Amino acid sequence: MTRYIGVLCDLGVVEREVPVTEERPEKSRRGRYVLLDPFVRSWYRFVYANLSRLEMGDVSGVLAEAVAPNLHEYVSLHVERPVGALFWQGPLRSVVPFEPVFTGRYWSPGEEFDVVALVDLSAVGR
Repeated sequence: MTRYIGVLCDLGVVEREVPVTEERPEKSRRGRYVLLDPFVRSWYRFVYANLSRLEMGDVSGVLAEAVAPNLHEYVSLHVERPVGALFWQGPLRSVVPFEPVFTGRYWSPGEEFDVVALVDLSAVGR
Protein backbone atom coordinates (compact mmCIF):
# COMPACT_ATOMS: atom_id res chain seq x y z
CA MET A 1 0.00 0.00 0.00
CA THR A 2 1.37 3.39 -0.89
CA ARG A 3 1.71 6.09 1.70
CA TYR A 4 -0.98 8.18 0.00
CA ILE A 5 -3.61 5.44 0.09
CA GLY A 6 -2.77 4.92 3.77
CA VAL A 7 -3.34 8.61 4.47
CA LEU A 8 -6.66 8.54 2.59
CA CYS A 9 -7.72 5.48 4.63
CA ASP A 10 -6.72 7.21 7.88
CA LEU A 11 -8.76 10.27 6.90
CA GLY A 12 -11.82 8.14 6.11
CA VAL A 13 -11.87 9.10 2.43
CA VAL A 14 -11.31 5.58 1.12
CA GLU A 15 -11.71 2.10 2.54
CA ARG A 16 -10.18 -1.21 1.56
CA GLU A 17 -12.68 -3.96 0.81
CA VAL A 18 -11.96 -7.65 0.40
CA PRO A 19 -14.38 -10.45 -0.46
CA VAL A 20 -16.32 -11.60 2.61
CA THR A 21 -15.00 -15.14 2.14
CA GLU A 22 -11.34 -14.20 2.65
CA GLU A 23 -9.92 -15.97 5.69
CA ARG A 24 -7.19 -13.37 6.29
CA PRO A 25 -8.53 -10.06 4.93
CA GLU A 26 -5.54 -8.04 6.11
CA LYS A 27 -3.23 -10.24 3.97
CA SER A 28 -5.53 -10.62 0.95
CA ARG A 29 -4.28 -9.53 -2.47
CA ARG A 30 -7.88 -9.26 -3.70
CA GLY A 31 -8.58 -5.96 -1.97
CA ARG A 32 -10.23 -2.97 -3.64
CA TYR A 33 -10.13 0.61 -2.46
CA VAL A 34 -13.45 2.45 -2.63
CA LEU A 35 -14.37 6.08 -2.08
CA LEU A 36 -16.70 6.32 0.92
CA ASP A 37 -18.47 9.62 0.24
CA PRO A 38 -21.32 9.19 -2.28
CA PHE A 39 -20.91 12.73 -3.62
CA VAL A 40 -17.17 12.36 -4.21
CA ARG A 41 -17.72 8.94 -5.78
CA SER A 42 -20.37 10.28 -8.17
CA TRP A 43 -18.21 13.31 -9.01
CA TYR A 44 -15.26 11.18 -10.12
CA ARG A 45 -17.42 8.52 -11.74
CA PHE A 46 -19.66 10.75 -13.83
CA VAL A 47 -18.57 14.40 -13.78
CA TYR A 48 -14.76 14.38 -13.73
CA ALA A 49 -14.57 11.50 -16.22
CA ASN A 50 -16.71 13.53 -18.66
CA LEU A 51 -15.58 17.03 -17.75
CA SER A 52 -14.55 18.07 -21.27
CA ARG A 53 -17.90 17.07 -22.73
CA LEU A 54 -19.79 18.78 -19.91
CA GLU A 55 -17.78 21.98 -20.35
CA MET A 56 -18.77 21.95 -24.03
CA GLY A 57 -22.43 21.72 -22.99
CA ASP A 58 -23.05 18.06 -23.89
CA VAL A 59 -25.06 17.36 -20.73
CA SER A 60 -27.70 15.22 -22.45
CA GLY A 61 -25.03 13.18 -24.24
CA VAL A 62 -23.19 12.49 -20.99
CA LEU A 63 -26.45 11.52 -19.29
CA ALA A 64 -27.41 9.16 -22.11
CA GLU A 65 -23.99 7.60 -22.74
CA ALA A 66 -22.15 7.71 -19.40
CA VAL A 67 -24.66 8.07 -16.57
CA ALA A 68 -27.78 6.10 -17.59
CA PRO A 69 -26.01 2.86 -18.64
CA ASN A 70 -23.97 2.79 -15.40
CA LEU A 71 -26.47 4.12 -12.90
CA HIS A 72 -27.62 0.69 -11.67
CA GLU A 73 -24.04 -0.29 -10.82
CA TYR A 74 -23.41 3.03 -9.06
CA VAL A 75 -26.63 2.81 -7.01
CA SER A 76 -25.96 -0.80 -6.02
CA LEU A 77 -22.72 0.30 -4.33
CA HIS A 78 -24.74 2.49 -1.98
CA VAL A 79 -27.42 -0.12 -1.26
CA GLU A 80 -25.09 -2.99 -0.30
CA ARG A 81 -24.29 -1.90 3.25
CA PRO A 82 -27.85 -1.08 4.33
CA VAL A 83 -29.10 -4.39 2.90
CA GLY A 84 -26.29 -6.26 4.65
CA ALA A 85 -27.29 -4.57 7.91
CA LEU A 86 -30.82 -5.94 7.49
CA PHE A 87 -29.43 -9.42 8.16
CA TRP A 88 -28.27 -8.27 11.60
CA GLN A 89 -31.26 -6.16 12.55
CA GLY A 90 -34.58 -5.24 11.06
CA PRO A 91 -37.05 -7.25 9.02
CA LEU A 92 -34.70 -9.85 7.51
CA ARG A 93 -33.54 -11.04 10.93
CA SER A 94 -36.85 -12.80 11.56
CA VAL A 95 -37.18 -14.14 7.98
CA VAL A 96 -33.71 -15.57 7.34
CA PRO A 97 -33.52 -19.14 8.72
CA PHE A 98 -29.94 -18.80 9.98
CA GLU A 99 -27.80 -16.53 12.10
CA PRO A 100 -25.24 -14.84 9.82
CA VAL A 101 -21.68 -14.68 11.06
CA PHE A 102 -20.42 -12.30 8.37
CA THR A 103 -22.05 -10.14 5.72
CA GLY A 104 -20.30 -8.38 2.88
CA ARG A 105 -19.50 -8.43 -0.81
CA TYR A 106 -17.96 -11.21 -2.85
CA TRP A 107 -16.25 -11.06 -6.22
CA SER A 108 -14.04 -13.20 -8.39
CA PRO A 109 -12.96 -12.87 -12.03
CA GLY A 110 -16.29 -14.07 -13.45
CA GLU A 111 -18.86 -13.12 -10.82
CA GLU A 112 -19.89 -10.57 -8.22
CA PHE A 113 -22.45 -10.68 -5.42
CA ASP A 114 -23.48 -7.40 -3.82
CA VAL A 115 -24.57 -8.89 -0.48
CA VAL A 116 -23.53 -12.25 0.96
CA ALA A 117 -24.49 -13.51 4.42
CA LEU A 118 -22.29 -16.32 5.71
CA VAL A 119 -23.15 -18.81 8.40
CA ASP A 120 -20.55 -20.75 10.37
CA LEU A 121 -20.81 -24.05 8.48
CA SER A 122 -18.99 -25.97 11.22
CA ALA A 123 -21.86 -25.13 13.60
CA VAL A 124 -24.40 -26.86 11.32
CA GLY A 125 -22.35 -30.00 10.78
CA ARG A 126 -20.62 -29.28 7.46
